[in-house]
Amino acid sequence: MEESSELNARMVEAARAGDEETVRCCRNRGATDFDRGMAAAALGGHSKLMALFRLWGATDFDTAMAKAALCDRADLVRTCYAWGARRTKLAAAWAAVGGSERAAKTLEALEALEATEQNRQFIAV
Repeated sequence: MEESSELNARMVEAARAGDEETVRCCRNRGATDFDRGMAAAALGGHSKLMALFRLWGATDFDTAMAKAALCDRADLVRTCYAWGARRTKLAAAWAAVGGSERAAKTLEALEALEATEQNRQFIAV
């Protein structure tokens, strides 16, 4: 049996490339680094793989959102936000590094939405 670090590395590479078959094979052989796999899938723009990693137990949606912002995938930024990512300023910094205009605009809108929700909760108290 292959060492788990090798399997995890192979799974992450396959996730970035969008190779679902290899990702599933690595998981079946014992790979468990689903958070890194999801971040790699986000960087590669592979929403289906991101959903698989989430199904398998990935929980680091903030890193995945930052990687999606880097490659200007506003759709994946919104997906990560819907799954619970809240570090929008971190993702905005990555969007700036990547020159990602659509992702930056999406993140601004999400920050405004979050601020509105926080104000609503404050007023209700």
